[in-house]
Amino acid sequence: YAANYLFHFTPSDIIASVFCASHKSLTLGIPILRLVFENHPHLSSLTIPILVYHPTQILLGGLLVPTAKSWLLRSELSG
Repeated sequence: YAANYLFHFTPSDIIASVFCASHKSLTLGIPILRLVFENHPHLSSLTIPILVYHPTQILLGGLLVPTAKSWLLRSELSG
């Protein structure tokens, strides 16, 4: 909510940023790990935190939807 006041983003912009930016971790994280730890014998073990983090993001994002929706509706009604 602070981004709304600091940068004058609309609530819909903030909600889109929260949901879109957080889902880049798996698609960017695995290739970056493969580049940085190219010949590491335990590369698969290094990817476990990212593989756990991604579904956690999806679950928490699903829980956040009602709050974000009510915030968006309140902001649209207040004009």
